[in-house]
Amino acid sequence: GIDEREIVQTPPIYTIDTVQTLSKLYPDDKKIFILGQDSLANFHKWKNHQDILHHVNLWAFTRPDSG
Repeated sequence: GIDEREIVQTPPIYTIDTVQTLSKLYPDDKKIFILGQDSLANFHKWKNHQDILHHVNLWAFTRPDSG
């Protein structure tokens, strides 16, 4: 399923917190984090970005409006 918890949370929201929570709730499931290619370009600036990769596989796509 698709987890929408970041949509309803009050900012600031850090992806590392979300993926750690999901890893605890669903330890045996594979998790995929989908983001736009523009976000991937700045991924190295995200809080604990290297730790995120221990919890999820990243899928990056070109956004339709990115020309």
